[in-house]
Amino acid sequence: MGSGLLALSWVLLSTACGGAGDDGSSAFTADSGVSTLATTNDETSSSGTTSGENSGDGDGDPGDGDGDGDGDPGQDDGPLFDISPQEAGDDGIPMDDQCAKVDILYIIDNSPSMYEEQQTLIANFGNFVADMQTALDGVNSYHVGVITSDDYQDGGWIDDGANTVNAQVPECQHLGGLVVQAHSGLCTPFAGGDNFITQADNLAPKFECIANVGEDGDSDEYMGDALIALLAEGQLNTGCNANFLRPDAMLIIVMLTDENDSSSTNENQWFQAVVDAKGTEENVVVLSLIWDQSFNNCDNAFSETDGYQIEAFTEMFTNNAVGNICDDSYAGFFASAIPTIESACDNFEPIE
Repeated sequence: MGSGLLALSWVLLSTACGGAGDDGSSAFTADSGVSTLATTNDETSSSGTTSGENSGDGDGDPGDGDGDGDGDPGQDDGPLFDISPQEAGDDGIPMDDQCAKVDILYIIDNSPSMYEEQQTLIANFGNFVADMQTALDGVNSYHVGVITSDDYQDGGWIDDGANTVNAQVPECQHLGGLVVQAHSGLCTPFAGGDNFITQADNLAPKFECIANVGEDGDSDEYMGDALIALLAEGQLNTGCNANFLRPDAMLIIVMLTDENDSSSTNENQWFQAVVDAKGTEENVVVLSLIWDQSFNNCDNAFSETDGYQIEAFTEMFTNNAVGNICDDSYAGFFASAIPTIESACDNFEPIE
C-alpha cells in the first residue's frame, strides 16, 4: 500500500538544468548555504523552496506567468530555466557529444501517508535544479512531468475515491496520465502548450502545483504499471502525455514511494519498457526514494512491505541511486546523484 511524497526535481525531485548566464555566471547563487534561484529579469533572487508567497494557486489563468493568474508583473514567483549556447561543458566535452535535451519524469506515490514526503520533495526541488544546472551546462531543452501511483479506480484497502488529481481533466485521469490538476487546483496552462513543464515555465510554482498530489489515491500502488503506460503514450503526438518523451533526450526517472509495488507487471517488464523507449538503458537515470525496514528512521504503520521491487528495478540501470524516503531532507540524496546524472549526459547516445 502506498504511504502517505513529492521532484522533477524537477523531483521533483526536484530538477532541470541549463547553461550559465550571458555573463558567465550561474542562474543559481548561494547565500548562507542555501541555494537560491535567480529570476529571469535580473531582480532579486527568490528562495529555491516553493512554499509561502512564491506558490501560485495553480488555477492556470493567464497572468504574469507565475501560475497564479494575478497578472502582476511585479511579482515574479520563480525563474525560467536558464539556458544559453555553450561551446563546451565544464568537463571540456564538446556539446555535440553530450545530451542537449532532458526529460524528467517523477512517479509519486499518492496513497495514504505520503503527504509529508511530497512536501519534502517539493522543498528540495530548487537545490536539485541548481546542482543540475551546474552539471548539465550544455542542456538547452527540458520536459518535466509528474504521474502518480493511482489507477483512478475506486478500490484498495484505503481509497476514498475522491480522485482529486486530474478531476476536471478526464483525458489525463488514467493510470500513467500526466498530472495537470492536483490539490492546488489546475496547473495549466504550461508555456509549451502541452501537459508538462518546459524551459519556458516558471519552475517553482509550476512544480509545486503538479507535485502536490496528496493522499487520496489507491492504497495499492501501481508505480511500474504507471511507468509503462506513460512510456507508451508519451511517445505519441496525441493524448494526455503527447510529446513528453523524445528519442533524442536523456530520461531521468525519479520514483517516490513508501511501500512495495502492487503492479500487475514486474521490474523486468518495467526495465524492458524503458529500454524499448530509449534504445539503451545507459540513456536513462533512475533515482528512487523508498521505504526500508532496515532504515532506523523509518516507522510507518501504513507501510506493510519495503520497496524491494522498486530497488531491484532501479539497480538494473547503470546510472542509478537509491535513497531513504524517511529522511527529513532529500538534499543530500539528490546532490550525491549529480555525478551520475552528469556521466549519463556525457555518454548519451540519441536513438537513430
